[in-house]
Amino acid sequence: MKRFRFSLERLLSYRKTQVEGAEREFGAVLSQVEKMSFELRSMEEEREERSRKLLEQRLSADTRREVMDGHSYLQLLWMRMVRTRKELEMWRQKLEEARLRLEEARRDLKAIETLREKALQEYQQEEQREEIREGDEAARNAFLKRVRKEDTPDAQT
Repeated sequence: MKRFRFSLERLLSYRKTQVEGAEREFGAVLSQVEKMSFELRSMEEEREERSRKLLEQRLSADTRREVMDGHSYLQLLWMRMVRTRKELEMWRQKLEEARLRLEEARRDLKAIETLREKALQEYQQEEQREEIREGDEAARNAFLKRVRKEDTPDAQT
């Protein structure tokens, strides 16, 4: 019997490629989200540290200029944090979209893989039936050969 050939093999290969691409995209976006989260945490920690130092300076400030510079820096840091939060939210939204695309690609691949598994099972069942038919035919031919041999006049003498 001929070997198994799945008629949708090209589609299966294409779907696997789609899943791999979606996984790469998801990984890249996830990496960006993690990077932005780290940057935001760093800025928050720096802001807390600077605020604490500014408070200490205020209590023992020798010059107003240092305090004003400290406030200016904190405002600048705050604006960067707001911008980073907005950007992080945008990346989280992209991450969710990438996750949905990945799930869809995996679902599509699973559907084709299920079809392939069913086709392979049918092929294997048909192969087993063919083997049984061949075995039955061989047994029938052997039986008929033996019966014919017994029925010949040379065999009776």
